[in-house]
Amino acid sequence: AKLKNGIQYALFPTTTRDDKVYATIALDFGTAESLKYKAELLDLMSYLILRASDKQSLQQISDKTIEVGGSASVSSAMNGLNIQISAKKEHFEDYFKYILNVLKNPIFEQSQFDLIQSQSLSSLDRPYTEPDTVASLTFARLVEKYEPGDLRYHFEPEHAVKQFKAATRDQVIDLYRKFFETHHARVAVTGEFKPKAMQKLIK
Repeated sequence: AKLKNGIQYALFPTTTRDDKVYATIALDFGTAESLKYKAELLDLMSYLILRASDKQSLQQISDKTIEVGGSASVSSAMNGLNIQISAKKEHFEDYFKYILNVLKNPIFEQSQFDLIQSQSLSSLDRPYTEPDTVASLTFARLVEKYEPGDLRYHFEPEHAVKQFKAATRDQVIDLYRKFFETHHARVAVTGEFKPKAMQKLIK
């Protein structure tokens, strides 16, 4: 079904072997033009957004996740984010609300930004001489039709390194403030739950 604000959702109540409920939230925002040269910033934002909020530290978020037997992760996907949330069925509603609150109030700590920026650059610091990688990059370059900076542009190691080095915490915060909008979302939930109660939770 669809909420009045445009959010689409799909519910699939069923039993699971681990007695958990699983939710996926797909967020889309911006355009190819407005998000030009922001692919790496989206990657950084997806990593940082669940690391701490204005009221919850990273340790508190970790403790809460362990307490409910849950997990929560965010990954960038073209012009948006994919959010995965799961928890034991008896704790799912509380944990779902908890994670959404963190997502809506991140603080993007400088220390965490420095850490992921360093890790990202370290992962890119290699020769890329493996046959499969060379073949993949060569083919991508031959068929490429987008300009560097476009979200659809193929992965190019030197370009990625340049963008990660130039990225700042303030740019990540600005990206979040301008584009993070939960009204442009699709939500899917599966697990053992009561459909009417889940509809109410999503609304």
